[in-house]
Amino acid sequence: MARKRRLHVLFVRPGEERGLPKTLGLGPPRERGTELPFGLLRLASAAKFKSDHRVSVHDERSSGTTKLRSAASIHRPDVAVVWLHPALLAAGLESARAVRHAGCPLVLGTGPMVDVWASGARKLPELDGLLPSNGASQLLAGLEVISRGGSALELSRTLGEEGPSPHFPRCLDRKLVDYAAYGDVSSGWPPTQLPPPSRLLGIGSESDKGRFAASRVTITTLAGDPVAPKEALEDIGECELLGIPWQELRPLWGCASHDTQWWRDLFALLQHRRTGRREVPTQFRLHLQPKVARSLPLSDLRQLSIVSIDLGEVTCSRPDEVEEALSAVRATRRSGIKASLTAVLGSPGDSVEDEERGLRQLESGGTQLDAYLQIKTEQLELREWSSWLEAPKPDFLPPGIHPEKLHLVEAVLREKYRRETSAPRAQALGRRLKAWIGTS
Repeated sequence: MARKRRLHVLFVRPGEERGLPKTLGLGPPRERGTELPFGLLRLASAAKFKSDHRVSVHDERSSGTTKLRSAASIHRPDVAVVWLHPALLAAGLESARAVRHAGCPLVLGTGPMVDVWASGARKLPELDGLLPSNGASQLLAGLEVISRGGSALELSRTLGEEGPSPHFPRCLDRKLVDYAAYGDVSSGWPPTQLPPPSRLLGIGSESDKGRFAASRVTITTLAGDPVAPKEALEDIGECELLGIPWQELRPLWGCASHDTQWWRDLFALLQHRRTGRREVPTQFRLHLQPKVARSLPLSDLRQLSIVSIDLGEVTCSRPDEVEEALSAVRATRRSGIKASLTAVLGSPGDSVEDEERGLRQLESGGTQLDAYLQIKTEQLELREWSSWLEAPKPDFLPPGIHPEKLHLVEAVLREKYRRETSAPRAQALGRRLKAWIGTS
């Protein structure tokens, strides 16, 4: 029997260079700010908790490809797991080549590219295998095959087999989450805050000591099922111990929304925790479907420090979805909670008039509005996308894009950008003070 080796597994989050425009929704939404994909962190956590192998995580957005190649050359990983997003494929392929050139013998691809566009991922010669982003069991089994020197055919079969997801007390290892680098988890979250005087005057470092630290609390398991409310509460407590004041409770992309009873159970635990103790000043943002939001006692949520609700995606061409979302927006406004939602355009067969009508209705709701043009990966022709898969370039024009619908999305994003960049009065006064001191 072959002797097992202790492997070094490197998990890589590529950069965002030369990606498709954010107006195009190809696959799940991209992480904002310096947020690491929790799917990648969960795979790393599974390898750390359930195996004896060494685990490290590298974020190229803060270091670049050169440092990735240097890190891989120094640490000599036996396996690299690269996170791939179909809209950011150029950076992902560059990361795969960098670890390969540094001497890594085995490169696996995971992430949304594998989950929603597996037929395209199989065309990428830079990868030795594919791993679904919830494939913790496949990853552990694959590492077992590699550590004992199994064949490439056995590894391929192992990675393709479905098995039960390993369970551990936490959804992920919080030590792998660099919370201090988090600037904005979602659009508008955390909300704009008045910087400290030292930041206004340019004194000291840029570290905010947790003032703006934000993080996600994933409320679904690797298999996509709701976690127990008690586990979600424990994760909230870990964030507070790390000094993270802004938290966003969000399910994994594509998972079914939690029902009303699950949220009521969690709120009861939060209420019980508040009784009789001094707590960390934490603010929460929830991801709720409009129907669920309307069924909850929104007026009582402010007492639990819930100040923002994301109502998810709304298909503009469906009047029932639009009306349901607007009703939820009105309910949140009456309760004093801010609401946001994402308008989805580009559904096949829907007319421009119907989608524009729904979009205008959502704009009239007065809520924070995001938008994107949907591209369904299951309807993509590999032949038409071959240039993107083989050598992705920023000037690539996706086939089948409706120009009028794209213009509608661009107008929404321009307005959103205008609102986000308009400085509050306090920040304007801070800039005046800094300018006055500088001239004095």
